[in-house]
Amino acid sequence: MKFRLILFFSALLLLCPVAAAGQDALDRLIASSRTGRLEFDYSFSSGLDTRMTGRGHALVQGECFFINGNGLEIYCDGKTAASIDRESKEVIIESIEGEDCGNYINPASLITYIDKHFRRKSCIKTNYAGLAVLKYVLEPVRETGISRISLFVSTDGKKLFGASVSTVDAGSTDFNISDFRVLPAGALSDFVLDCAGLGPSYIITDLR
Repeated sequence: MKFRLILFFSALLLLCPVAAAGQDALDRLIASSRTGRLEFDYSFSSGLDTRMTGRGHALVQGECFFINGNGLEIYCDGKTAASIDRESKEVIIESIEGEDCGNYINPASLITYIDKHFRRKSCIKTNYAGLAVLKYVLEPVRETGISRISLFVSTDGKKLFGASVSTVDAGSTDFNISDFRVLPAGALSDFVLDCAGLGPSYIITDLR
């Protein structure tokens, strides 16, 4: 599940830097968030026979994101992801660079070439939680951990209401997004875990 969360938030990072061309709703959302910070709450469900659910809060900025949900915090600066469970006092630090990660969950390696990796398959008008929205379906043009992403965007391009992420292993995770805001960019230190300040009681495993 943590892997799918990282894939989802990395996908948001990959979408944000795209230059707005036609200025449709998704273009406007991308353009407004390109130099700022996205903040929102989310809930998700995943699985068929056994459903996994959860909720949390997220910040996304540039190549970085922070997730706080289900007892786990994930700090990502675009190169390294640090996961902390404050109840068990455990920290795991992992690199998200390199071929072993498929070069997908490292947004820094793909931002310049996003148009070569994702394409818009369709856009239709539909309803989402009783709201009139536009549903965008995007598919990768190269092999990644994701086979398809569906985004539910307000018709004015100011909000993202939901997303569905389908993975190559036939799994699917649905995200409901609330309190979506585009804010001015903030300090990048918000996306870095201060391991030195945790104290000696924490067990830190560095897998880099």
